Amino acid sequence: MLFADISDFTGLAEKLDQKSLVFMVNTFYSLMEPVVHWCGGILDKFMGDGIMAVFTEASAGADSARHALAAAIQAQWQLDAIHRELRRFELPDISIHIGVSTGKAAACSIGTEEYANYTFIGDAVNVAKRLQEVAGPGQIIVSDACKRDIDKRGEAIPGLIRLKPLSPRALKGRQKRWVLYQVQYEPKLEQAAAVRQGKA
Repeated sequence: MLFADISDFTGLAEKLDQKSLVFMVNTFYSLMEPVVHWCGGILDKFMGDGIMAVFTEASAGADSARHALAAAIQAQWQLDAIHRELRRFELPDISIHIGVSTGKAAACSIGTEEYANYTFIGDAVNVAKRLQEVAGPGQIIVSDACKRDIDKRGEAIPGLIRLKPLSPRALKGRQKRWVLYQVQYEPKLEQAAAVRQGKA
């Protein structure tokens, strides 16, 4: 599970007009969508100023955690392209913060007979959302379960330097303290350009 969100969107909303905000969010969406698909994910939904993406064994194979983390790094690399587009219209740069978790989730239809959405629910979804809330601007935070899955595969992830352990901390709505990791990644922008062009 991956959640990505524009940092300090409330502050941006106070400064910008609605047309500028819509353009900013749509620019963010348009560059996040191909990253998710290229890394084998399913774009579950747009959420105001964020996205939820799912990486299942059916879509990403057995190493879904690796694909989710690769997508998170690629998403951060897309910021250069997003900034270029925003600057064309004299809009401020943005940062994004991302949470990634691994676990079980149920695919189901949620809603009423008249209006329903097909989505994923479960503990892994909730944890990934909480990790995204913990992450600061430009950061990617992953769960211990995600790290274990990645370690099992032992395959390199483009741009990944290391997973830095953080002090155990409580997550909103959770009783126990969680072991989390901050992703340290290279600022390698040429790889992001290859994704946009479908060449990587």
